[in-house]
Amino acid sequence: MLIFGLATLLEVGIAGAGPPPVFNVLNFGAKGDGFADDTQAFSKAWVAACSATTGPPTMYVPKGRTFLVSPITFKGPCRFQKVLFQMEGTLIAPNDPRRWKGIDPSLWLQFQHVGTLNVFGGGIINGRGQNWWKQSCKDNPKPAITFVDCNDLWVRDLQSVDSPQVHMLLINCQRVTLSNLKMVAPENSPNTDGDDCISIGDHVNDVHIDRIVCGPGHGISIGSLGRYGSVASVEGITVRYSNFYGTTNGVRIKTWQGGKGFVRGIRFEHCNFTKVDNPVIIDQYYCDAPINCPPQINSLSQKGGVIIRY
Repeated sequence: MLIFGLATLLEVGIAGAGPPPVFNVLNFGAKGDGFADDTQAFSKAWVAACSATTGPPTMYVPKGRTFLVSPITFKGPCRFQKVLFQMEGTLIAPNDPRRWKGIDPSLWLQFQHVGTLNVFGGGIINGRGQNWWKQSCKDNPKPAITFVDCNDLWVRDLQSVDSPQVHMLLINCQRVTLSNLKMVAPENSPNTDGDDCISIGDHVNDVHIDRIVCGPGHGISIGSLGRYGSVASVEGITVRYSNFYGTTNGVRIKTWQGGKGFVRGIRFEHCNFTKVDNPVIIDQYYCDAPINCPPQINSLSQKGGVIIRY
C-alpha cells in the first residue's frame, strides 16, 4: 500500500563537480549478517553523505548482505543539493515489537527534509511484520518507509516485503516520482493489506498513477475525506492503464457526510478489472461504522469532473 500526501510528479537531476563520493555502510561498521544491529553504522554513513560538499554523494548498501536496522530517521537538509541512497542489499526490521518501546510506533525507516533525493538499487525492504499483524494497525501504524517534506524525490527499483502496516507513506512531499516498485504481503495479513493498494489522502493534487498491478485488497482509493466535518481539497488525480485482480474495489472516491471542500479533476482511464467486486465506486455517504452513520446536511463537492473511460 502507498499513501500520498501533497505529492506531484517530476524527475530532477543536478550534477555536481568533482568525483562523487560514495559512503559504503560496511566502511562505517555495518556487519550485514542479518543478526548484528547495523543502525549506528547506517546513521554514521548517512551523516557523512549528507555532510558532503561534493557530489552527488551516495550512501551505498551493498548487494548480497542483509542488514538489521532498528528505527532510524535520515534527516536533512543536506549540504549538497542532491543525495543518492543506493540500496542493493536487504534491510530487515527487528521482528520483536518490544524493540519499539519508548519509540514512535509509526517509525521504521524515515527520510525527513531531504531535497532532491534518489532512492534506488534493486534492494529489498523486509518489514518482518508477522508479529505486528497480531496487533491493532490503528494503534500501531508502522509503515516500512516514510518520506516527510522530501521534495524532488525519486524512488525506483525496490521491493517492500511483509511491511508491519503501510508499505510506503508520503507526507508533504512535492515533485515525486515512484517507479518500478513491488510491494508484497500475504493476502490474509491483517495490517499490511492497507487495505488499499494506493490511498490518496487530503490536500493532494497532481498525482498521475500509470500501469499499476493491484490485488488483492481494496483497489486505489481517494479518501476517505471530510470526516468530522473537516475541509478537504483533492484535485488533478489520474489513474490509467492499470490492472486490478481479485480486489474488492477497483477505483474509488469516498467522502463522509458533513465534510466540506471539494474533489475535482479526477480521471479513471483505460483500466482492466478481473474478478473485481466493484470496479468503480463514487461514495458520498461513506461510513466505516458497523451501524449506519447519522445523516448530515453537507457533503464534499465533486463538481469539476470525474471522468471515467474504459
